[in-house]
Amino acid sequence: MKIYLIALFGIVIPFISSAQIDISVFGAEPHWGAQVAGDKITINDIASMKEIVIEVETIENIVGRNETAGFLITGNSSEHSIQIIVEKANECPCNIDMAEDEAFEYIAYMIHNGNLFEGCGRKN
Repeated sequence: MKIYLIALFGIVIPFISSAQIDISVFGAEPHWGAQVAGDKITINDIASMKEIVIEVETIENIVGRNETAGFLITGNSSEHSIQIIVEKANECPCNIDMAEDEAFEYIAYMIHNGNLFEGCGRKN
């Protein structure tokens, strides 16, 4: 999967920092949402109507044109595998059907147990 992400989003360089990310990502069709805060990923699982909380395993910079263009955040538990990709929406702000009149600063993707979800994101 990492080869696919590198080919799709540019060069991935390990993120070595004590800085923490606080970002929300969400989308429609199907409705999904997640938040990364500190060392936790919280997913709003619509199918089970429950929140899933797992620990962040890695945070990596996604670098494009000599600047940080976004992040790859991963987490795994016995039942869940998560990859969240957030990428700056530089040329055109990101918007989604459920918030048509609101533009967001990030394009977001979440891969949860092999299922791809697309949407937008914003810093909290």
